[in-house]
Amino acid sequence: MPSPNRTQIKNSLTDVIHTLSKTEETRESPAKNLPPVFGNTAAHIPLVQAVFASCKNHVKTWSSQDEESAEDCNKKVTRLDEIFQNVTDSSDAMQQYSRVAHGVGLEVLMRDILSNTIELARSPVFATAPVLRSQIEELREALRKVHMIPSSLPNTSHQFHNSGSGSMNVNTGGGSQNNNTGKGFQFNGPVNGLNIARNGE
Repeated sequence: MPSPNRTQIKNSLTDVIHTLSKTEETRESPAKNLPPVFGNTAAHIPLVQAVFASCKNHVKTWSSQDEESAEDCNKKVTRLDEIFQNVTDSSDAMQQYSRVAHGVGLEVLMRDILSNTIELARSPVFATAPVLRSQIEELREALRKVHMIPSSLPNTSHQFHNSGSGSMNVNTGGGSQNNNTGKGFQFNGPVNGLNIARNGE
């Protein structure tokens, strides 16, 4: 894969910075009842912005791997912004968050964003940029903090434990459940004129 040119590099970095700026503006709006994860993840947005701005200022050459890291980060940043935009003004923020997150919480997105940013900042392209070397340590500390954020989405899976020796019949849906745990016949629904002979008859 050929290396992207300088214009492509600048555009990739600018896209991330611009999207993060939008998210930052949304976060600063006077929204109420937002789940704590919004504040906990948004607190790291300025650092990611600063790192991408440093990359933009120091970039001279660019590898395809660097481009992939930037593009991956851009996708995650865009998804982060979509969640912020869709939830911040909602009257029921938690319900809306659960609906639009599609099972991937903000803390997961921010972990990926920070990991991609660290990978990008460690590129040999920026080996002579002292500001980026110092920012890598900040990114690692931010990543450590984000790893400590508990899951922000409810666990919708079901776990059932049978501590006895009998049968355990579970129906997690809305339909009927018919269970026969004995040795006899089971018929569900009407049985019209059906004559079942017992054993020996």
